[in-house]
Amino acid sequence: MRIDRSHYSWFVVTLLMAVGAGAAYVYAAITSHRPPAGDTWVGMVLGIIAYLFILFAGSLGARRKVLLLRIGSMSCWMKGHLWLGLLALPLVLLHGAFSFGGTLTTVIMVLLIIIVVSGVSGAILQHVMPKSMSAEFPNEFTYDQIDRLLTLMRVEAYTLVAGQCGAIAEADMEREEAVRHTGKALEKIEKTTEQPLPGRDELKHFYVNEVRPYLRQPQSSKMSLALTLRAEFMFEKLRLDVDPALHDVVQALARMCHEIRESVQQGRRHRLLHAWLVIHVPLSMALLVLMTVHAVVALYY
Repeated sequence: MRIDRSHYSWFVVTLLMAVGAGAAYVYAAITSHRPPAGDTWVGMVLGIIAYLFILFAGSLGARRKVLLLRIGSMSCWMKGHLWLGLLALPLVLLHGAFSFGGTLTTVIMVLLIIIVVSGVSGAILQHVMPKSMSAEFPNEFTYDQIDRLLTLMRVEAYTLVAGQCGAIAEADMEREEAVRHTGKALEKIEKTTEQPLPGRDELKHFYVNEVRPYLRQPQSSKMSLALTLRAEFMFEKLRLDVDPALHDVVQALARMCHEIRESVQQGRRHRLLHAWLVIHVPLSMALLVLMTVHAVVALYY
């Protein structure tokens, strides 16, 4: 979710509510000559409002999955999740008169601070990273497309090389993928010319020992083609070793490996972009449970 002008009204409302809560707290502190903690009406109201905001923020996941909660646009819920969840922190601090209290309330405060910090960090990442990724990776792929892209690249690489070198026994898996995805036999593609072009063996050797393993395990840092400069050097050397008629094939293989390197980098960025959820989501669920326990205990006693 990008933070743009559509968030302006949410920002203004959040700021006004924070100022209003602060003014009510100061007024109660002046009139009662002591900080209004959770056992005062001001502290109780602030605590209830904070709890409702956290409950709303925590219901975002249910809003996505449960049909009965599909009230309002998803964009509105996302903005409310961000701004009301952020506002809950100062309200809880005011509710406790800036004191963490006992063990339960201390745990709640620590969880809330971690959740807010992780949420703000995630919002910043989601605002900044997609734009930088679009600028850095012209051939942008969605995360779900990467596996399919790899399969198509393996098929294309095999058919290109087999079209010049004939059937490649070392690449039976790629041949099966090519048959499965093209829906036809490959005998015509794999039929070599009567007079093989110079450098055909070098092309086949390079495909079997470098391109094929890389397209099988592009995440591995041990692959020579995973490094941009080294890959460029290797393809340039291959281009010099083969007949000019094979240069288009070499160029196509270089392009495919480059796109795969980009997709791997995008996948890593994507995982980083969502890594904060590993902390944010489970701690949010724990916070809701503990705050409910705190509210029940406070009202009972």
